[in-house]
Amino acid sequence: QLDDSFSGCSQIPILLNTDKNVRLFQLTEQPELLFPKIYKQLDTELSVYRAAFSALDSIYLYSSASDSFFLYGSYAPCSYQSLQDNNCLTVEEIPDEITYIARKKNNLYPYLITMYYPIRQNDIKNMIVINIDISKITVLKENHGNSRQRIYIVSDEGQLLYRENQENMPENIETAPELIYFDNNRSFLSHYIDTAEPYVYVQQHSEKFPWYYVTITEAQNFYGKSVHIYKTLLNIIPWLIPLALLLIIWLVLLATHPIRTISDFLKDPLSQMPEDISDSETRSIIREFLNYI
Repeated sequence: QLDDSFSGCSQIPILLNTDKNVRLFQLTEQPELLFPKIYKQLDTELSVYRAAFSALDSIYLYSSASDSFFLYGSYAPCSYQSLQDNNCLTVEEIPDEITYIARKKNNLYPYLITMYYPIRQNDIKNMIVINIDISKITVLKENHGNSRQRIYIVSDEGQLLYRENQENMPENIETAPELIYFDNNRSFLSHYIDTAEPYVYVQQHSEKFPWYYVTITEAQNFYGKSVHIYKTLLNIIPWLIPLALLLIIWLVLLATHPIRTISDFLKDPLSQMPEDISDSETRSIIREFLNYI
């Protein structure tokens, strides 16, 4: 679920890169001279993405042609110095491949995972920046305050990217003692920790992104869910058995119907072709019998 949340946002720069208004803005020094309504159009397009993705904090479009940024709500390009985001990397600082960086926006909450999407066009480097507000991701939002389960996001380097009531971005993993079992050499790891308050530790590497998802679940809650699933299965199985028997009987009748039809025909092979045969293969076999006779 978390991968799906991040994937939705990560598709945005790919779509924007094909947008004619975005390309016009990034490749033209004064695009408003060619298309006077371009900034209004860009603002409208970015607002659509903001409305579609609740975890999307902001989108920055950088143009090397005009050395300026465009962002939702600005209605005009702005310089890097007036971007009001001191931690955003400049185009010279980011590598040539897609990069994810966990950071604070203006050194304040909310905490962001920022996706830098570089675009190379004729040796000119532009970029699209997607800022994802972790606190608004649905799965994490719904789990907030859950005393029986805690969710963490830990980078491949072992930095804590998300936990409830996080104070820094990123944090040292040692600020969460329960993550002592974290092992960044394992894509999947599960432990039952038998303490005074036993819990189940599970880590799973993301299939698409450079971080791990870790859950700490109280054993009582974990076993409670298992018992609930077990009881549900016990209630369903008595209904599944007769349904399975009926399905088997229906399939057997369906499979043997052509044989029974041909068998009935062979009792009186000189009669005409039966009219009530809908199966084309059965009709073909009976026709061959008639021709032979």
